[in-house]
Amino acid sequence: MAPLRVYIRRFCDYLLEAALEIGRGHCAFVPHELDTVPLLAQLGDHERCR
Repeated sequence: MAPLRVYIRRFCDYLLEAALEIGRGHCAFVPHELDTVPLLAQLGDHERCR
């Protein structure tokens, strides 16, 4: 059960970091291991810049 909690915590940390980067107008990079997550897939390509 602990590995799942660690994964969820890292995923939430990544989402927060990505939101902050997008808010600043910087590039948001989608790591390859999270490519299949539908929420992150909405970002488009592996990188999306303003």
